[in-house]
Order: sequence, then structure tokens, then C-alpha cells
Amino acid sequence: MDLDLPDMNKKVTGNASLLRRLISLLADLIIIDFVIIESFKNLFLRLFSGAEELSLSAYQKVFANSPNYGMLFFSVMVISILAWIYLSVLQYKFGQTIGQMLVRVKVVSQTGELTYLQAFLRNLFIIPVFPFMLLWIIDPIYIFFDKDNRRLSELISKTKVEQEYVVLYGAK
Repeated sequence: MDLDLPDMNKKVTGNASLLRRLISLLADLIIIDFVIIESFKNLFLRLFSGAEELSLSAYQKVFANSPNYGMLFFSVMVISILAWIYLSVLQYKFGQTIGQMLVRVKVVSQTGELTYLQAFLRNLFIIPVFPFMLLWIIDPIYIFFDKDNRRLSELISKTKVEQEYVVLYGAK
């Protein structure tokens, strides 16, 4: 006999696991590499021409030649800004980047609707200049000391990353 009982499972949201967060970040970095950084490949090959590999001599060549250094710095800043825009705009528009969509986590505001400012603030870690570079060290450390596993930049932007959990009722 088949009873048509209502589904007793309930979906709730909670803090995203660190593993899901890490996987989503790695996926987004791979996307940034293929879409944004790959666009600059020919420029980097010209800047480092004559070097068989990225070695100390290749870096010395670039830094000894001030036009090359300026072009390298400008290129890195353009890549960083484009990556910052990618992360921020997708999080603002959809609440998640492509990497976050893959692992089913979402960025939410703790003050209501997620704003552009919150999305941009939470992603400042991608800009490779001081003081934002400090977030490369502070954010991963801070996440382990925060009870909700939030990064410092999430605390500042009043955002957090959540995932959906299914609570099973009456499971045996």
C-alpha cells in the first residue's frame, strides 16, 4: 500500500563548508586564468622573450628594462581589475560566481539585499597592491577564528557565503 504522505524533509541554509568555498575559489581562478590571463599571453611572451623559462634572469631582464616593467605592472593591474569585476558583478547580479554555482553556495548580505559596494568590498583581495595584498594572509587565517567561518573582508562587507542543507525528518 502506497501512502501519499507529504515530504517531511526541510531545506535550511547555513554557513558554507570550507571545502566548498575552496573548490569554488579554485574553479573561479581557473576561469580567470583561461578567460582573462590567457588574453595577455602574447604580451607576457614578448616581455619575457629570450627566456627559456620564468627564472631569475627573466625577471631581471624585465625589471632592468623600465618600459617592460611598466607594461608588466599595467598588465597585472588590468588583469586584477577584470578579475575583481568578474567576481563582484556575478556575485551582485546572481549572488554567486560560476565557481560558486558549481558547488551550490551563495553570497548573501547580512543587511538585506546584496549591494554593488558589498560585492566589490568582499573581493578586494584580488587586487595585488598594498594594502589589499595583506588580505592574502589575513583572510585565510581569519576564517579559522571566526565562528561562522567568514573572511575578514566578508565581515567588513557584511556578507557571508551560505549553502543549502536538507534536514531529514523521520529518517531511520
